[in-house]
Parts: sequence; C-alpha cells; structure tokens
Amino acid sequence: MDIKTCYILGVKVDAVTKKQAAALAESFIASGESHQVCVPNVWCTVLMQKDKQFRQITNQSSLSIPDGMPLTWVSRFYGSHIPERVSGADFFRACAGLAERKGYRFFFMGSGWDVLEAIKKKLNQQYPLLNVVGTYSPPSADKLSEEENQKMLHLINTAKPHFLWVGMTAPKQEKWIWENLHRLKVPVCAGVGAVFDFISGKKRRAPQLMQKAGLEWMYRLYKEPFRLWKRYVIGNFLFVFYVLRDIIKRQI
Repeated sequence: MDIKTCYILGVKVDAVTKKQAAALAESFIASGESHQVCVPNVWCTVLMQKDKQFRQITNQSSLSIPDGMPLTWVSRFYGSHIPERVSGADFFRACAGLAERKGYRFFFMGSGWDVLEAIKKKLNQQYPLLNVVGTYSPPSADKLSEEENQKMLHLINTAKPHFLWVGMTAPKQEKWIWENLHRLKVPVCAGVGAVFDFISGKKRRAPQLMQKAGLEWMYRLYKEPFRLWKRYVIGNFLFVFYVLRDIIKRQI
C-alpha cells in the first residue's frame, strides 16, 4: 500500500484513512512480526519538541496515525495532505470490526480493573464475536520493575493476541511498547490512552459535529477543566506558535 508520510514539526504522521489504517494493521498480522502503532495528537506533538525519545519512537513506528484535526489542517504546509483525522478511538473501532470478521484476538493492558471489566462487557454487546483473550491492570508507577515487566510479557505472549492495546497515557505507553517490542510476540501493539475510557463508557466522546469541526478538545476541556487545561490551553497555544515559527523559518 502506497502511503505518504508527513513530518509535522519533525513528527511522523502517516496520511491514512481509517480504512487504510485497518488494512495496514491486517498486513502487520500477515507478516508475523511485531509492529508499533503510534497515535500522535497536538499535545503529543508539542511534548515531542522537547522529548526526543518520544519523537524518535513515533518516527520509527510502523504506523503513525493522525489523531487530531489540526494535524490534518497543517499537513499541507508540510508538503502532504492528510485525508482525514483518524483518532485512536476510530482506529480501534475499525480494528474491532476487522477482528470480529477475521477472528483476530485482543489483549488490553492498562487502566484499572473496573475499566477493563467494563470494556469486556461493552465489546461483548457491540462485537459479540470479538475474542478478548486477556486484560491486565499494571501497578501505578513511573517505572515498572523488571519482575512486573516479565510477568506482563508472559501474560501477553501466552495469550497470543493479534492486537495489544495499551492504555497508560502518553508517552509512558509508547515508551513501554518500544522498550519491549522485541520481546512481544504481538503483530499490532498500539498505545491508545483515553480510548479505554471511551470504550468502557466511563467517558463520552464529543458529538460528531464537534469532532468533524476539530472541537473535540473543547468538549473534553469542558468536561474535565482541572485535569486537561494545560493540555488544551497551553498545548494548543504552543502548537500554533511552533507551526507559525516553522512556516516563517521555511519561507526565510
């Protein structure tokens, strides 16, 4: 599949549609090798301006999908045109439908046990033929012990999933996958953060009109102002500042 890649502020973003992203995931499964899928949004792109390891991980990933309307808007300034936003939730839904049809197996790691149980119940209702072969809620810590890490790897590899969904917030989830990818026998490993909350029903996504207009951030900020103000107020401002500065530099 011929997919164009755009580098926005030095961050790799693949110009894919939801359908193409799911098709690529299926090709990863066919290959039998382990692949990392990253889901950069505006906040992640801002973080990567200082966190070089996070940026390196994203740039070296097998697939980096555009989770954020602003990324699609500014892509044309970087020599590409990203056809549509593919949020982590959109990618997950596309893969869930694919997995139900083809018999691919899912494993969920991250969040709390209550959220994981809610995810299984919701998926059983929405995708009754989807096979969830395992879930695990790791301890809340900046750095997991090697003993705990080995336990997690054993659980995942023993379950033999085709998709590993990791919800530990960015960039912790991306760094964990990257550090352990060579030990994971899973074709598709994706860090999807808040998607766990959306799937479980713990949190609601913005209405479709707000999503299409690029205003989902406003909805989430309204719902969780104290937790998300830095991400959306400061993060959005910095993103615009970095892009404008980059455009001016390019023209000069």
